Amino acid sequence: MRSRLLLLLLAVIGAMAALMVVEGQSRRQAAVGAARSHVRILTQVAEEEHRVLVEQLGHLVETVALQEVDLSAGDCADDLVRLKAAEPWIANVFLSRPDGSTLCASAPAAAAVNVGDRPYFREALRTGRATLSDYMIGRTSRAPILAMARPILGPDGQIRAVARASMRLNWAGRLAAMAADMPNGLFAIIDGQGEVLVRFPAPAWPDGQAASPDDAAAEPVAQPKLDPALVEALFAQPTGTLLSAGLDGVPRIIGFGVLQGINARVVVSLPRAEAVGEADEDFWRSMVGLAAVAAVALLFGIVGVETSVMSRLGTLTRVVERIGRGERGARAPERPGDAEFGVLARAINIMANNLEQGAADLAEREMRFRDLIDVSTDWYWEADPERRLTYVSPGVRAIGLDPLRMVGEKQISGLTPTPETAAALANGADKQEFRDLRYVVSHPSGRRYHVVLSGRPLYDPDGAIRGWRGAGRDITALVEARHALEESEARFRLLADRASDIILLTRPDGARLYVSPSVERILGYSVAEFTDLTLTQLRHPDDHAVDATFEALSAAALRAGPAPAGGAPVVPEGTGAEGLGQEGPGGVAARFRLRHKDGRWVWLEAVISLTRGDDGAPLLVSASRDVTERVRQEEELRAARDTLTAAAAELEHARRVAEEANAAKSAFLTATSHEIRTPLNGIIGAVQLLSAEPLAPLQRDLAAIIRDSAQTLLLLVDDLLDLSKLEAGRVELVEADFQLAAVVTDAARLMEGQARTKGLALRTRIAPEAAATFRGDARRLRQLLLNLLGNAVKFTDKGEIQLMAEVFEGPANPASGEGPCDVRVVLTVRDTGIGMTADQRARLFNRFVQGDDSIGQRYGGSGLGLSICRELVTLMGGSIALDSTPGEGSTFIIELVLPRLPGQAAGTKEARQPRVASRRGSGRRVLVVEDNSINARLTEMMLRTEGYDVALASEGAEGAAIALGSPPVDLVLMDIQMAGLDGLEATRRIRAGEAPGRRVPVIAMTANAMVGMREEYLAAGMDDYVSKPFDQGRFLDLVARWTGGASAAGDVPGATDAAATPGPGDDYPMAEQPLFDREPLAKLVDLAGREGTLEMVREFVSFGQARIARTAGLVAADNLVEARREAHSLISTVGNLGLRRLQHLAQSLEQACIHENADEARLLMDAIVGVAPASWAALARDYPVPVTAA
Repeated sequence: MRSRLLLLLLAVIGAMAALMVVEGQSRRQAAVGAARSHVRILTQVAEEEHRVLVEQLGHLVETVALQEVDLSAGDCADDLVRLKAAEPWIANVFLSRPDGSTLCASAPAAAAVNVGDRPYFREALRTGRATLSDYMIGRTSRAPILAMARPILGPDGQIRAVARASMRLNWAGRLAAMAADMPNGLFAIIDGQGEVLVRFPAPAWPDGQAASPDDAAAEPVAQPKLDPALVEALFAQPTGTLLSAGLDGVPRIIGFGVLQGINARVVVSLPRAEAVGEADEDFWRSMVGLAAVAAVALLFGIVGVETSVMSRLGTLTRVVERIGRGERGARAPERPGDAEFGVLARAINIMANNLEQGAADLAEREMRFRDLIDVSTDWYWEADPERRLTYVSPGVRAIGLDPLRMVGEKQISGLTPTPETAAALANGADKQEFRDLRYVVSHPSGRRYHVVLSGRPLYDPDGAIRGWRGAGRDITALVEARHALEESEARFRLLADRASDIILLTRPDGARLYVSPSVERILGYSVAEFTDLTLTQLRHPDDHAVDATFEALSAAALRAGPAPAGGAPVVPEGTGAEGLGQEGPGGVAARFRLRHKDGRWVWLEAVISLTRGDDGAPLLVSASRDVTERVRQEEELRAARDTLTAAAAELEHARRVAEEANAAKSAFLTATSHEIRTPLNGIIGAVQLLSAEPLAPLQRDLAAIIRDSAQTLLLLVDDLLDLSKLEAGRVELVEADFQLAAVVTDAARLMEGQARTKGLALRTRIAPEAAATFRGDARRLRQLLLNLLGNAVKFTDKGEIQLMAEVFEGPANPASGEGPCDVRVVLTVRDTGIGMTADQRARLFNRFVQGDDSIGQRYGGSGLGLSICRELVTLMGGSIALDSTPGEGSTFIIELVLPRLPGQAAGTKEARQPRVASRRGSGRRVLVVEDNSINARLTEMMLRTEGYDVALASEGAEGAAIALGSPPVDLVLMDIQMAGLDGLEATRRIRAGEAPGRRVPVIAMTANAMVGMREEYLAAGMDDYVSKPFDQGRFLDLVARWTGGASAAGDVPGATDAAATPGPGDDYPMAEQPLFDREPLAKLVDLAGREGTLEMVREFVSFGQARIARTAGLVAADNLVEARREAHSLISTVGNLGLRRLQHLAQSLEQACIHENADEARLLMDAIVGVAPASWAALARDYPVPVTAA
């Protein structure tokens, strides 16, 4: 009996334990589900609160932008203070300038804040619309804030100010208070990088201090970043819940939602242990009680009172069974004296009480869940089996429906299914679980809302439907965005239909999805006819390689990967499809022929690119242009080239015949050239004397023409005399001591003007060893260099010319330095001209020979210069070599062995340093980027007086390439207004391409001396600013500071006011300005001499007159954009001449063009045209130059 009683007790206790375990698990799951619902509702409340506040923030900014606020500092601030007082949730209200500085603010502390670098502020300036920021740390409050900016436009459409407002996270504090109802609940806002923007409760601050988002004085404490896996889960979908380790590493139940307009998530969480803690405590209390009862029951059974035990056990068993059936009110009777059974009864009653309390808690949590549903923006509904609504959450009011009126309805008035939804309902879609059925709601205001409904049936245990439950969501914004996209696609299709080229959209399998109507104009086929024809049917038989191109592109499209290696498929040559398969700027370029409908062949040039459709599928898009006429012209050019080649052969034959007769002419040339030279010298002398007399402009021009023509003829006579002397062996070298560096420099200076006239840079590089005294014929050496430099200038149309002098020690030079030593002198002339073929190089040094006859016709010349050079070099005991590539340029190298005088050895300090080494620019290289050749020449002359090595570039792209290339430059002088790539963009390109750790200084050179322009140049990456025309002394001081050549100890690179100070006369009042200020040209005379200055003045005057004429035409045509460029260049042109009144008028004209004031521009242009003649006349009194009558 005892054993049976024991077994019975164990069975009862086991049943009770199993029941408590099942009940405990049920309560844990219910607790977790309730917690999920709780945190999700809190996140929905946060989303709605944030959305409403953002809208109110937008209304406030719009109010500030639209009302007529006085922009003066005092009244403006008062207006903003009143606006902020009306909205206590606002942190601050601002009015800012377009550069980000604060005009006025509602809080005085914020007046010094500049937000020009804030991304949302720059976006607002760019788009002209209100722009919302992400959460960020406020520069005044040092707390997380959300800000919005909206530009304020003036009557001229320009941005005159920016309205801004910001709010702190006070609203988050209210939601955190709701989260605080949960034990250890946590509220946070997290951005897309995992940064914790807001956290309640806040983590510990330094020294144990804590701060809330409203603490404006505290410095924010950097929050640790979240685990990337958790961040990825939070941002994988807009809303939801998940179980994961939270911000504190504790396993939590996390609810999250998206915040409108920013890349952030609001997160509400509570520890999983807290959510199920109460259920666990109840379970373990019950288990402890059950264990106690079990112990008592076992003890009672062992001592053996079977009858009373069985009776009481039966009673207790029945009570437990009733509790198990759900009778929460069932209790075990407690009898006096029943110690053991009394304990068991009390344990059963405790268990029953716990179960009843758990049910009450579950009901309370359900009530809380329903309360949160009532404040959600999405709405929830329930219906009976006949689909009559029994409950609708208040969120439906957002689309104009009344939840109370909807209860009891089956057909909701105002809710109309879309055609797709109506079809789905007709097929029984609502007989089972359904999702995203779309409806249209007609709001009383006239607006149409688009909503989606989802629902699922609820089943009884026997499988019968006992009701329905679901949710609804407003998708109006999504639908309207989709409609806007469809309208945009329709507009693009309209543009494609009107394109002049043939536009094709093709799938990789060759199916054509779109053909533009232009195919009928170009090929004669209708769109339908062309769509049915394959490429093979249309293309020319010889252009079969185009098939391989399309096949390669189609294969690349099917792989959805990049194009074949090299950017284009390999195509066989010689197929007749010229240019096929070449990589173009927007895809693969191909040229081929297609058959016109009338049977003729049409040449097309197509660019084919890979793209993707809306569904992500790969597609091919091509644009084909009719190039038949261009191909015909190319064929005509090839035929003409063949004809010219044949003519060249005939001319070569004639040259050989003429050369055979050359010997007979030599004696005649020798005698005749002497007879011609005498009257030529008389002509040149007479013209020089005539030029010194006062002449009319026309007479002076005619005298200059006579002088230049006579000098040209004299050079030709000298060549003939040299040739005859060389042939007769009567040329003798006159050896004397000379400075090699001076000979090289003089030759370069003499050719510098011709090079600059053609826009070429002439660079001279003299090795330190060449700055010594040598013995030889300096005149013949200069003649050699001038001949080579003259050819380089003649045959070079763009690029540069280099003249280099190097000295190499001989192996047997005496070490004592007591006598002359022979050294090897190497002179190199390198150009970037037309170059020569091998055949041309072989014949080049022959007399009367130029590369071919076409060169003589195009460039002129007698063909004697290089022949004389070879003879002279041979006479000097040296050699001359040539290296040339067609299209890349030529290099002439002269090698001579010359004695170097004692005391000038390369190893001494004196020999290594040129005479100008003491000047500030010695050993430093400066790049001048200037499209005005006259200004470039003047700047170069100033720099060379200080010993700088100067490189020139005539446009921004070339300047950026030189600055980033080798050899490196120490400083860049950058003009701002240039055609093509201007100075600002060129500077940005230099900054982007510089190697780490290297920064070449860039100084802006411009005639624009407006206030604020200097800051713009510095912001673009420039280091300093100088105004044109500039003072030579201040300019050279500035260059020395930035190249490290400053003489004063305190001179260090840095922007200085002196550098940016306008030149003399820049700010003269009009009534006080002289016509002609002599100071600039007087300085130029000191720099270049009287003759050099006269030559430059002639160029300045010619350039200025032409520019005034062009500017007047542009102003008359209201082309103020181009007129501004011309006026900008005119400022420096007339400023360099000292014509102050014209300079001031040109500056005013430039400003009128910038502000698009056409009337003022015309008045100023009339003034310029009227002042110009008197200005030229005033200039001509000191500097007699020809002036063309206006």
